[in-house]
Amino acid sequence: MSSRISLILLGLTGLLFAFGCSNDGVTGGSATNLAAECVDDATDLEGWLCPEPLTVECEDGGADPELIFFEPAGDTPEACENIDYALNDEGPFEVGEHEIVITAVAEGDGDEAGQVLCETTLSVVDTQAPEANDEAIELWPPNHKWHSISGDDCVQDACDGDLQVTFRSASSDEPVNDKGDGNTEPDIILECDRVQLRAERQGGSNGRVYKLGWTAVDDSGNETEGECTVVVPHDQSGREAVDDGPAYEMTLSDDECDDGTGGAGGAGGAGGVGGDDGAGGDDGSGGDDGAGGDDGTGGDDGAGGDDGAGGDDGTGGTGGVIVP
Repeated sequence: MSSRISLILLGLTGLLFAFGCSNDGVTGGSATNLAAECVDDATDLEGWLCPEPLTVECEDGGADPELIFFEPAGDTPEACENIDYALNDEGPFEVGEHEIVITAVAEGDGDEAGQVLCETTLSVVDTQAPEANDEAIELWPPNHKWHSISGDDCVQDACDGDLQVTFRSASSDEPVNDKGDGNTEPDIILECDRVQLRAERQGGSNGRVYKLGWTAVDDSGNETEGECTVVVPHDQSGREAVDDGPAYEMTLSDDECDDGTGGAGGAGGAGGVGGDDGAGGDDGSGGDDGAGGDDGTGGDDGAGGDDGAGGDDGTGGTGGVIVP
C-alpha cells in the first residue's frame, strides 16, 4: 500500500520531537503526526535520517513515527535556515508500505515548489501474534443464569482491534447438575464464536472454574492458541476459586467451525427427567426443574440458554453443542 498526498508544512525547523530508534530496526508507534526537520550536519544524529528506510511495528491499528530528518542536498541552499520544506504524508500509517517524500523550496524562488529533496519508504508491519488476557473472568452472583463469553473477553492484539477468534474447547471442574449446584443443566453451550456458561457452583465446594480453549488470527495472519479462564467463586470473601481439574470437557473440530462464524449445530434434549419426583410425563415434557423429554421440550429451568438451547423438535441452536 502506498500513500502520496501533498501536504505543505512550512517553517518546521523549530519542531523537535524525541524519536529513539535505529534506522534499520523495528520501532513502535507514537501519538503524534510525522514531521520533517532539516539538519545541517547529521554526523552524530540519532533518529530516522532520510533516505534510509524505516520499519515500524503496528500499534492500535497503525503507526505514527514522529520525526524524519534530512540534510540539504542538490541545488538547495546549504543552510537549513534558508529552506522551507514540504512533507507528503503526516500519517497515521496503516500496515503496509508508504512512500515518504520531502520537497524543498529555497527562499526567493517564488512559486517554484515541488523539487524532491529526499524520498524513502516507511514500512508498517504487524509481527506480533494475539495474546491471551491474563485476568480471569468472574461470574457473580451464582444465580444459574447464562453469561456469553466472546473472543473480546479472552484475547487482545497490539495492532488489530477486531480479531478472528474461534473457540475450540470448554471444560468445567465441577460435574453437570451435581449436589448443591441448583439442579440445572446444561452448564456449557460451546459455539465457535462464543461460549455460554451458567453462573453457578456447588455450595459445599471451593468454587467453579471453566476453561475455554481458543484460536485467534489477526489481519496479518499471525495466529496463536490459548486458554481463557472463567470462575464462579464460592463467595465474595476474596478467596479464589480452586481449579480441581476438568470434571468433563467438550471440543469442536475444524469441520464444525468456519473461521469463527458458527458451529455445525447443537444436539437437542434426548429425553430427561421432570416433575417433583424426577419422572417425565408421557409426552416427555419436564417438570419445573426437569430437562426435555422425548420430544426435546424442556421445563422452566431445564432448557438450554439463549441462542443454542434445545428446541421443541429436539434440534440444537445455531452453531452450538450443548453439554448434556
